[in-house]
Amino acid sequence: MKHIPRYELSSNGIETSISDKGLLFVHSKDGVVKDFYKSGFQVVGVFVDTIRPMYKGAINIDFLTSLIQSFDAGENSMFFDDIEWSIRKSSKSSGYQYILQNNDIGLTILYKNWHKKPDVPAAHLKIECSPWFIDKRPINEIQDSVNMYAEKMLLNPEPNNLPIHLAVDVQGWEPDKEMPSRIKHKAKRTAESHYRNVVEFDIEDVNVIYNNAQSFRIGAASSVQLAIYNKTRQSKDIDKLDYMRFKWSSFNKNYDDEKTTFRIELRLHHTVLRQFCWGSFNVHTGSMDLELFTYQDVVPHINALWLYALERFKFMYNKRYYDPLWTILMNDIDFNSKISESSKYCYQRAYKKSGTGHNGNNVYLTLGNLMPQYTRNSLPFDQYLNDIQSLSIWNQMIEHYESKGVPEHEFIERERAKYNEQIRSGKSI
Repeated sequence: MKHIPRYELSSNGIETSISDKGLLFVHSKDGVVKDFYKSGFQVVGVFVDTIRPMYKGAINIDFLTSLIQSFDAGENSMFFDDIEWSIRKSSKSSGYQYILQNNDIGLTILYKNWHKKPDVPAAHLKIECSPWFIDKRPINEIQDSVNMYAEKMLLNPEPNNLPIHLAVDVQGWEPDKEMPSRIKHKAKRTAESHYRNVVEFDIEDVNVIYNNAQSFRIGAASSVQLAIYNKTRQSKDIDKLDYMRFKWSSFNKNYDDEKTTFRIELRLHHTVLRQFCWGSFNVHTGSMDLELFTYQDVVPHINALWLYALERFKFMYNKRYYDPLWTILMNDIDFNSKISESSKYCYQRAYKKSGTGHNGNNVYLTLGNLMPQYTRNSLPFDQYLNDIQSLSIWNQMIEHYESKGVPEHEFIERERAKYNEQIRSGKSI
């Protein structure tokens, strides 16, 4: 794919010269394709919007006991680390039993894996860090904070995974109704809604259009997802507009609060980052030493992840050229080049860790043969689950499903549904 040549306007606004930072895009045959000078285009924000560090370890029984005692006493909050947290029980769909939340700090903690015993080292902790939490702290303080919570809530915690959302906010541009058809991607289905507030769909490989074609969400939440939406409207709806205006004006002194700001957001699931660890290598040493398990690990590689995600959703002017907006997003955006290590690595995703020796067919055959042995005897699902979790290949099986974008808790719930269906229908008899 090619980029349309860019030209810069002179100070008199008449003469032009070719420039890799120009905002006038001129095609050799079609002439002026886009004049971003005329529309007043500007980038008003380059942000890490959300991170969700995940940790593996055994449960700290003392902390779990204090949490349960608070629930038994009918309380809806507890003090932890000298801070009051609201507490509530969670549904199995989240994969965790308990939620602790403090909006003043900007943290939501999901705790205790539904499907693992407390004394079994497992993915028992996920810490959702809001923009409010991220904006107020340097990288090392963010990492130290989440590590501290992990050490107090788990025994021997290990960083396990990290989903991340990257965002660029712009003015002087807005999506049109033709935009989805000009984005080259692999979404298999398209859904459309004209409601202003749209419930998040849990659909694989889906393209969702809403807000009168001014907001788009394309791709699977379990892989790489593109979201484009009216950030001014969304910030107003959640009562964060004043805060966002402060962020935008701090980033760009020319921010205009009379203009609408649109956000281009790329969301990378933790399995994507894990696949980069499996497939990428150091160009100087040849070693496959890339680690992307903590926020501090990921920050030097954010520019590379941003470019990869943009390539997953190519916004095209025609079959040969990128749209001018994508040229700017690919060439002008810098999350943190001062500490970037992008030049040191060749980035590629591997969908199975080398040397595991356990492919998808083996996984399906193993489960397909085991399940009927339990269902035909109407044994409880928990017994079946405990037995397959005790298999030496359990971790490899989970790695396989996670490489397909299916987290462990979702895999277990799918197995539960299949198990119950076999018992009801008598298919295993």
